Amino acid sequence: MHIALVFTLAAASGWEFWPFDAIYPSNFWPFLAKIGFVALIFGGVVLYLRKLFGPGGRLRPEGLETIQEARAREARERQAVVDQAQDGSQPEGQEQARAADTPER
Repeated sequence: MHIALVFTLAAASGWEFWPFDAIYPSNFWPFLAKIGFVALIFGGVVLYLRKLFGPGGRLRPEGLETIQEARAREARERQAVVDQAQDGSQPEGQEQARAADTPER
């Protein structure tokens, strides 16, 4: 009884084309239009968040680096390890780690 009243009030309110009224519509094209509308809303939210938090965004934290900066940093670190391996020296920080791992006698 109450469910029928809710659907009757919803149909009489003028919101017939609102995309969230029914789960399974009667036709394919209205269903596709509803899916497209929801996709547009989600796409707008994604673009807005990208503008706020993306590279150069107003709300992006200072220490957060872009993918290109991270790849360049990793390439420099790899090159430093290769250079140190060719010189025969230990990479920075490994001397202290080995000293800490070695048990005292």
